[in-house]
Amino acid sequence: MYKKKAFIFPGQGSHYAGMGQTFYNDFHSVQILVEEAGDLLGLNIKDVLLHYTIDELEQSELVQTAIVIVGYCSFKVLTEEYGIYPDLLAGHSLGELSALACSGAITYKDTLALTRKREKIMNMIGPGQGGMIAVMGIDADSADKICKSISSHLGYVAVSNYNSDEQVTISGTEQALKELISQLNNQGVRILPVPVPGPYHSRLMESSLPFMKDELNKCDFSPLEYPVISSITGTLYRSEKEIYERLAIQLTNPVRWTQVLACFAEGGIKELIEIGPQSVLRNLSMTNCIDLTVLAIENRRDFQEILRRFSKVRELETVNSVSRNQLLNDCLKEALCAPNYNDDEKEFEQGFLKPYRKILSNSRNSEKLGGVPGYKEMKEALDMLHQALIIKKVADSERREIMQDVLYVNGLFDVYPDYLKMQV
Repeated sequence: MYKKKAFIFPGQGSHYAGMGQTFYNDFHSVQILVEEAGDLLGLNIKDVLLHYTIDELEQSELVQTAIVIVGYCSFKVLTEEYGIYPDLLAGHSLGELSALACSGAITYKDTLALTRKREKIMNMIGPGQGGMIAVMGIDADSADKICKSISSHLGYVAVSNYNSDEQVTISGTEQALKELISQLNNQGVRILPVPVPGPYHSRLMESSLPFMKDELNKCDFSPLEYPVISSITGTLYRSEKEIYERLAIQLTNPVRWTQVLACFAEGGIKELIEIGPQSVLRNLSMTNCIDLTVLAIENRRDFQEILRRFSKVRELETVNSVSRNQLLNDCLKEALCAPNYNDDEKEFEQGFLKPYRKILSNSRNSEKLGGVPGYKEMKEALDMLHQALIIKKVADSERREIMQDVLYVNGLFDVYPDYLKMQV
């Protein structure tokens, strides 16, 4: 039985020294992404991720960028190396940029540039405006009530993160926070300072708006390949057209993580995989009443459980090399032999010939080296065939039959069931 699952991405505060080592040493694809990030930013990102001390990392203004890179790389490992794909994505504050990047709505290049600028803007606007505290053992309504009472006579203070049923963070002026702490100390709650230089996710950050909008204007937004829930509204993005406005106001509005979790539940999703450094969101879930299972990719036991529950690679291990190579050959043959009803030469070149040549080259190189196609290579071949049939305008019923035949003949229908269910 298919289990719907969501990938969730943590925000600032999840970083630690050496956090890039989790997959860097094991996957060449991650090494390529890290090298690409370094080239795009003009920095030695490998050194930042693998060798910086915690002090060096926090003084570099690269904390947020490092977190996003680790999340993006982890996403690619799960999807391309292990064949685990999400039904839904969401991110906590900064993590929303990771989610949007992984959804294909923002390019890797634009995401890195935007993330770095976001951190600089926060460090420029935040200092001198106030601070943040985390409060455990208080419900949202009670926190809202006491904040409104203090704001009415002393200075601005408000809930900035609705993290769980029992935990919130609160942003405000220094004077208002001091009074809030005094009142909360009599209520048996636990209070911790949040080590950030400003009152983020509050109206005290309104001067960040023009700077964020300037940076967002430099980005190109594309349709989302996976649906994403906004951490500011707790609702789904209806299209890429909403990205600009929602990210622009992110630093001035509270994170509604409890509403994000409720949105998951309403969509029938009970399995969440935390993608990124540490397991902050997994730990938060333990204080929520919603029935959700959260597994963190950086927790060793959780990672093994993720593979056991969701990975198609384990099923692939039973498929011999002959069938794997034959799948690539069959995809190439069916894509080439299918009749073409498309008169648009440019569309035919871009949508069929280029992807076809790429798979053909990969197949020949693999045969020369005596390699065996893995999950990623075979999925790329199936994607190419699927796209080729659409570009050639082959009838729906014939497209469906071709895709199904290729999978059944090679005994791979259990490994790639989505191609049997998709509306081709």
